[in-house]
Amino acid sequence: MIKNFNRSHSKVTIGNGKLQEFRYCSLTFVGDVHEVLADSLIENNKILKYLKDNQIDNLEFIKTSVLDKLAKLVDEKGLPKKVAGYQKNDGVFMNFLSFGVLEEIYDVAPLYLLQRSDVENPKFGLDSIFFKDDEVFVFEFKSSINKLDEKAVAKNIREGVNSLFCKGDRIKTASLFDCKTNIKNNNLNSKIGEVIDNFIDNRSDALALINQQGLKFNVCIISPNDVFSEDEIKNHIISEYIKCKKCVGECKSIKCPSHKDIKILEAVHVQLPTEFKLEKLYEKLIARLSDGN
Repeated sequence: MIKNFNRSHSKVTIGNGKLQEFRYCSLTFVGDVHEVLADSLIENNKILKYLKDNQIDNLEFIKTSVLDKLAKLVDEKGLPKKVAGYQKNDGVFMNFLSFGVLEEIYDVAPLYLLQRSDVENPKFGLDSIFFKDDEVFVFEFKSSINKLDEKAVAKNIREGVNSLFCKGDRIKTASLFDCKTNIKNNNLNSKIGEVIDNFIDNRSDALALINQQGLKFNVCIISPNDVFSEDEIKNHIISEYIKCKKCVGECKSIKCPSHKDIKILEAVHVQLPTEFKLEKLYEKLIARLSDGN
């Protein structure tokens, strides 16, 4: 997907044990950004490679799913509906848009392949899992259809860490069993299977997971964006995520993202062009799928 865009990769050194680096990738394009995004997702049935049951008839299912999503955002005349902000965000197709960036940055490939139920109603759990050689990369996604300033991005990092480690007594690992199937069916490196097995065995022990060799936790944020201050984002990451303001005294609860031992490898912000509109992407996807691909 990103091969069609001008892209600028940048790093901001945080230099803290809880987060060493923040990366962001700005995507720009001259023309109809929604059309090129839709074409890129459907090109050579690329979207199917992210699905467990990647048969060609799934494209019709995807079209139905997108029609349902669009109907929640606009009325029959194409006018915007009054919808709560969180209901406008998309936990599937916007994530797909970021996959190409993650693959380029980390040279990874998807290990967890989504099921139809994930597209219809994304389940609570690990958002996406990738692999490279004998390492497993876990990504928690935070998407927004609105531009995010530096403070909002920093808050999303904290919320992403919270989703990874701090909700409930266990990290939700249902998708890991599907990863094991994918490893077996595609004869992938057996060491990846060992990492997944250890992940499952230690799912109730956040510290064991954080320190597990070959397992890397990350947060990926995707939203439209334009101007971005590296000094501002660094200051807000320190204040919103690294330094705990929500706790009284020293944070001793492992369920808190600001606990001194909670850490992730990196946070990444995929910055879409400012003209990006989710409903416009849906419309272009529907048109592309209606053309018979």
